Amino acid sequence: MRYPVLFALLALWLTLFPHLASANGIDQASLERMGKTLERAFIAKDAKTVGNLLADEFTMTMEVMGQYYTLDKKQYLALMRRSWKLIENYSYEVREHSVTIESPDKATINANVAESLVVNGLIIKGFSEQETTVERRNGKLQATRVVTHISIYSSVEL
Repeated sequence: MRYPVLFALLALWLTLFPHLASANGIDQASLERMGKTLERAFIAKDAKTVGNLLADEFTMTMEVMGQYYTLDKKQYLALMRRSWKLIENYSYEVREHSVTIESPDKATINANVAESLVVNGLIIKGFSEQETTVERRNGKLQATRVVTHISIYSSVEL
């Protein structure tokens, strides 16, 4: 399970990338600012900033080859920190995404992402479909839920 989970960890920020809150509610520009903040935090391996962008009740549910795993915020951040120590040469491509603003305080982002990374000399490529729920909490945007379906389509030793 460890390597497929790496996709889900990185998938969260990818889902948000193409998208903090405006005075009038959630809009495309506020989602884009949130995504850029999250991207900078991942590049800097800044778990505190990532954590601030996740609601306290955040959950991530992953389906990997028919198995389901659910992580809460604390588990997600711990796994993310461990993963940052393992991953090399990470790349991604958002192939398709859509944003649905459900209310001034809630949006859903769907994305299809192709990813590649190296772990212990093993090239892992995969595809994930993600749905991320973002809500305004105490005046700021936070991810509350991510559901991702991960497919590993190649794994080659260097």
